[in-house]
Amino acid sequence: MKASEKRLEDFLSERNVNFIIPVYQRNYDWKKEQCLKFIEDLELLAKRERDNHFLGSIVYTKGSDIDVIERGLKEYIIIDGQQRITTAIIFLKVLFDLLKDEWTKEEIYENYFINKFKSGNRLKLKPIKDDNEIFEKLLDNKIIEGNKIVDNYLFFKNYLENSNINIEYFYKAFKKMWIVYIELEREKDDPQLIFESINSTGLSLSQADLIRNFILMNKTAEEQNYLFENYWAEIEKTLNNNISEFIRDYLTMKENSIPNKKNVYEEFKKFYQKNLLDTEELLKELLYFAKIYHYFLFFDFANVEVNQILRDISIQLNTKVVFPFFLSLFDEYIKNNIGLEILIKSLNLIKTYIFRRLVCEYSSNALNKIFMVLFKDISKIINFREKFYDSLVITLLNKKGQGIFPRDEEFKISLITKNIYKFKQSKYLLYSLESYNNKEIVPETELSIEHIMPQKLTPQWNLMLGDKYKDIHETYLHNIGNLTLTAYNSNLSNKSFYEKQKILLDSNLKLNKYFSNIKKWDKEEIEKRALYLFEIVKNIFPMPEFKEVFIEDDYYNLDDFFEVTARKVKKIEFQNEIIRVSSWIDAFVKISTKFYEIDENIFKSFINDTDFFGKKRKIISYNPDILRRDRKIKDVYIEANLSANAILNYIKLMAEKYDLRGDDIIFYLG
Repeated sequence: MKASEKRLEDFLSERNVNFIIPVYQRNYDWKKEQCLKFIEDLELLAKRERDNHFLGSIVYTKGSDIDVIERGLKEYIIIDGQQRITTAIIFLKVLFDLLKDEWTKEEIYENYFINKFKSGNRLKLKPIKDDNEIFEKLLDNKIIEGNKIVDNYLFFKNYLENSNINIEYFYKAFKKMWIVYIELEREKDDPQLIFESINSTGLSLSQADLIRNFILMNKTAEEQNYLFENYWAEIEKTLNNNISEFIRDYLTMKENSIPNKKNVYEEFKKFYQKNLLDTEELLKELLYFAKIYHYFLFFDFANVEVNQILRDISIQLNTKVVFPFFLSLFDEYIKNNIGLEILIKSLNLIKTYIFRRLVCEYSSNALNKIFMVLFKDISKIINFREKFYDSLVITLLNKKGQGIFPRDEEFKISLITKNIYKFKQSKYLLYSLESYNNKEIVPETELSIEHIMPQKLTPQWNLMLGDKYKDIHETYLHNIGNLTLTAYNSNLSNKSFYEKQKILLDSNLKLNKYFSNIKKWDKEEIEKRALYLFEIVKNIFPMPEFKEVFIEDDYYNLDDFFEVTARKVKKIEFQNEIIRVSSWIDAFVKISTKFYEIDENIFKSFINDTDFFGKKRKIISYNPDILRRDRKIKDVYIEANLSANAILNYIKLMAEKYDLRGDDIIFYLG
């Protein structure tokens, strides 16, 4: 590595040099605020309020020696600093256009824009592909508006034209700008490590940007172009701005562990290095799964029903944590391990599972880890591919605690007593009822939710509801039995039931045909309609046929309530690591050791934490003599004379202190 300070003009005016922006870099994207700061600094230099200005660093590595031999040109591959270099040359183009002195214009043109005595494309700066065409046209005085290069050129030009400072002074000011250049040696220095160090200080690169750079940076220019054009550019085209999310879900699928959104790049690096992956094979697989992921984002799979289910899950139910499992599911379909019918049945089952849980108000946070390992759980069943749908049913129906698949009775009670009007999926629910077995579908956008018994009661409604009208109104106003869809919401308001009935029956909505034979609208009728609608909802989101099956392991997580007296623990899954145990005491020792290794200060805080005081004495101590039967954990001792239920509860208590929950710890019982 060689580093030194240098005037920016000396760096840019070096003879026979190409400044290459490699394909893995972002497009030029300096905004108006950054350009304003750049020109205000120049203005201070022009007014002689400063003697010089430090612009920043530029990091580069030299390209192939072949270019020097064959073309007589040195290539500087810019690793960091493309925004500063490009902005400087855009600004110089403005000076070139506004200056009157022909000698100065020629100096700018020949020093900063071109390699004068070289054939072919003589331009010194070569931005990445999308920017290059715009940049070349700008230097050729052809303005293509609507991009950052031209926007900033016009900004600088307007600023200088309206400045009271002579243009020549700005050129003199430019010559007072300094940089620190860092030249890396191809064979000795690691550009990626240096790039990470630089960008950890604040350059706002996305996780996808960092991953792209990591994959391509250490390749030759020829390899970079090949891999970028054939794979990464195709991934970008396929996913638009969703690459970071895609790679997070891809890693979740591959590793059965969910990366933090801010650590996707770091987790990707670990995955790449741990598995010793070939770059092209990895990019080929990423492109393959990106094309699958595209279906989840844009709903253009070659089957209308599949697209509708994906749209319902992703948009209507607002659930995207299913995507890691869907990557595996569609992979099975594409590889002909399952057919289209099984794919559709599986998607519908997932939709039903999610919807029923939403109605029953189970924590949506639990779904992250359920779908993280769902394919792995299915694959534990012998010959699961031959009976994929049944294996999926078995796996979901055996979920417990916060992962449970709500059965009909629980689903029914929640649905008919719930405040459906404030339920986020209320319109989707009612529209699903309207669409069920209905060939004439009214567009959802034209409909709104209507209360039959109005939100504001009138004397007519008080009389219809009876003496307990206040209680009935409070209890049943937002009940599913009292809600419908209409295109005439503004006409209905708080009209009487009979006026509303006439308007509703004039509509083409199947949902409102129910009211044709209703004589009055009161508590009994609302309850009756709620039960009627539930029977339809039960068919739209059906409980799969329950099959009594042998599950190798009966398992529970931290959120589950279960009795362990007289039950053996066979193994424990601690944050995706399987720990074999011989007894509950053995489990307590091994899990305590794990907690100690994660953070010994937290573990040692339990010694004086009254939550860990038993009926008569502490259960964690530095002194083994105060324990009835001790087990050593590093330099701390724990009580081993405890019941299975006590051990389970202490493990759960420790997990809570470490902010673990749900499937962070899974107990497999015999």
